[in-house]
Amino acid sequence: MPSDFKLMTYAEIADSLGINAESARNLVRRKGWRRHDCEGGFSRIWVSASELAEHSKRVVRYRDLNGLAPVPSTTDRKRIVAAMEEHVASLRAEIGRLSEMLAEQRAEHEQERRKSTDLASELGAVRYILAEITAERDAERALARQVEALNAVLAVERKHAAELREDRNRWREAAAGRATMG
Repeated sequence: MPSDFKLMTYAEIADSLGINAESARNLVRRKGWRRHDCEGGFSRIWVSASELAEHSKRVVRYRDLNGLAPVPSTTDRKRIVAAMEEHVASLRAEIGRLSEMLAEQRAEHEQERRKSTDLASELGAVRYILAEITAERDAERALARQVEALNAVLAVERKHAAELREDRNRWREAAAGRATMG
């Protein structure tokens, strides 16, 4: 083959053009580029450097016209993977921190729930005591009303007794006045 050609794998073609491996296979088939089978069951393709450069320009032009981002090269991909791995590690650390915070929040929630249960039982006891005190107060009020009623009756009876004494004293005086007259 002329020096213009070089042997490349599908992955190398895809990487140099910024396309995926399947697109590289389709390109090789469309262009009719010759395949060379190598040991280990993989193939290398004879690619014209000028054709590869021209196709690369078309891919870049197509991506520019359609607003598509270029596919990163292997080096860029490695940097991207490293950055993504670093980001994943930071996200895992954040998940760890958030998990710890969640565990703390759950512990606080459980503690507050226990306090709430204790306060609810105390409230039940206070309500029971309040009901007893209210019943005693109502009984005392009823007794107070009875005492007031009895005091009112007593006042009436005292008044009546005073009237009877006055009548008695009048009758005594009248009887004593007759006895001295007579």
